Amino acid sequence: MTHYDTIGAAPGADHQQLRSAYLARARRLHPDQFSHRPDAERAKAERAMQELNAAWSVLSDPQRRRAYDASLRTGSVSNPRATSPLVDGRSAPWRPFDPSSPPTPPRAHRSVPRVADPRDMEVRGTARLLRPGVLLALFGAMTALVVIAALVAGRGDDTITEPSPVVLPTGTPIGCIVISPVAQQVPCGDHDAVVWSIIGGGETCGEGFEAIYRSGQGGAFCVTREDRAEG
Repeated sequence: MTHYDTIGAAPGADHQQLRSAYLARARRLHPDQFSHRPDAERAKAERAMQELNAAWSVLSDPQRRRAYDASLRTGSVSNPRATSPLVDGRSAPWRPFDPSSPPTPPRAHRSVPRVADPRDMEVRGTARLLRPGVLLALFGAMTALVVIAALVAGRGDDTITEPSPVVLPTGTPIGCIVISPVAQQVPCGDHDAVVWSIIGGGETCGEGFEAIYRSGQGGAFCVTREDRAEG
């Protein structure tokens, strides 16, 4: 493959287009993307990254790129897959890629164009969220929110509310009762509650009244515990 094929850009691409294509492919081959992959996949990604950096080191240098492009145009590299340009533009016979041999270092007197710096290689977007540490932190935060919500809901059950004021009945009571051992009418004066009305089964007393079941007679007394017999 040509260096353009390795980077994923057209031969006529300008420097910025080449750089964008290089960075996009470098991020896909970033070690963080393969931290939990099998060893074979990690090794393959490392080799691909080496080839990508080698192609970028040529195409990012204007002088070396011109020499490389000239070798493609003039036919000194008749088959781009058959030869590989050296740093000075000369060609050498093609050899299969040997993963055990490191890339040929540049000559000491030439400066090597930089490859992606830490900011360029930073994993962004969804890939950052998929890191194990980030996922663990998100899970912890969600668990804390659930616990806090449960505590707040539990405290809500213990909230003390002020009782509604009792609306006492008006008018004339019809008698008095004692409640224990069974509810029965007695003369007012030695009583537990004042009876204001008697209701049948299925009926209810109004607001401010308490219903006391009439033992053996059915229905209920509508009473108040306050002594209103005189009022």
